[in-house]
Amino acid sequence: MGLAALIVGCGGGGGDNLDACDTCAATDAGVVKGVREGEVLAFKSIPYAAAPTGKLRFRPPQPAVTWTGVRDASQFKEVCPQIKDALEFYPYAATKVFNELTGADTEIFENEDCLHVSVWSPALDQKKRPVMLFIPGGAFQVGDGSSEYYSGQHLAAQDVVVMTINYRLGILGFLELGQLDPSYAGSGNNGLRDQIAALQWAHRNAAAFGGDPDNITVFGESAGSISLSALLATKSPEKLFKRAIGQSGGPNLLHTSGFQQIVATVITDGGPKKTIADLNGASVRELLKQQQNAIQNSGVGDALFAPFFDNDLLIGNPYDVIANGNAKGIDLMVGANQDELGYWSLYDSQLRNPYVQTTDSGTPSPLISSAKRAFLDSALAPSSLDAVYTDWIAANGATMGGRTLGQTV
Repeated sequence: MGLAALIVGCGGGGGDNLDACDTCAATDAGVVKGVREGEVLAFKSIPYAAAPTGKLRFRPPQPAVTWTGVRDASQFKEVCPQIKDALEFYPYAATKVFNELTGADTEIFENEDCLHVSVWSPALDQKKRPVMLFIPGGAFQVGDGSSEYYSGQHLAAQDVVVMTINYRLGILGFLELGQLDPSYAGSGNNGLRDQIAALQWAHRNAAAFGGDPDNITVFGESAGSISLSALLATKSPEKLFKRAIGQSGGPNLLHTSGFQQIVATVITDGGPKKTIADLNGASVRELLKQQQNAIQNSGVGDALFAPFFDNDLLIGNPYDVIANGNAKGIDLMVGANQDELGYWSLYDSQLRNPYVQTTDSGTPSPLISSAKRAFLDSALAPSSLDAVYTDWIAANGATMGGRTLGQTV
């Protein structure tokens, strides 16, 4: 695309250029016009890859289609297809449908043209600010970067360039189809490939937003943090980012190739779409209905989708490959939030804790099995898990909120 095509219309007249539009930035696919938000500029829902529709469904992300003139980036646009989650925040209303497979109404988002990145920047200059790219969580089933939940406005005001992304979720991003057709091998990691494409976009376009392409920090929470641990097990991740912050999610929640194949069987057995032709010919609505049925009947729920060790994109288990020198030189911060599992109580009508109390979802589902507790007690000997928490509670003056010590642990 020529320079003339990039600058036409940016300031409202054919003879204007980027200098005449103080909220315009030239990406490698075309010019975007953002909007001022407080102290910073916001550019929302910029395509970082082509829409994964038609022949591109279940395929790796492809380069974004270029455009001429100026693309409006003042508003959030699409989120990736998903079943609406009561605790997520969306830029527009979901569509209510009846799911014949579950026998209940559900609300969905179904636009596949969703591979977008949003950017907040203090200024469009050459300052080379640090760049922070956020990968949202949601069990690889829900969530989106096109959300006011994850607005980068306030963080960017600290003199950094902030980016948030959408990536394919659930059946469209993490369903492994290689056993049905070898040409689709690795499709179960396409959501992760989307994230890599977004990071590559950030590297190519950071300077256009006043950022430093050689100083990118990727950060994420829950599924975003699990993704980050997977990224550390790809080839040469240091070419994508310099630093990483993983919050509440690690490599232990990634899938093996065997489990990924089991998930594919659960999905295809859980509805009428069983072949590659069926899946490619289905509407997003049909796919989400089948996905929802599988989630409800699989017994693993939130663990149904995740990136997996394919020995191709992921060259091995992060614990092993990092120990052997992969991702060397990347600064890593990991953590979790105190009492964060209380989040799950928000899904209950009486705010009960599903891990220790009977809730709307049924009987308690302890996170720590008796076998795991025995292992931990053995590892902590001569102390024990209860003793560690008893000492911590006493030292911090913490309340157990009416729970027993065992429930608290």
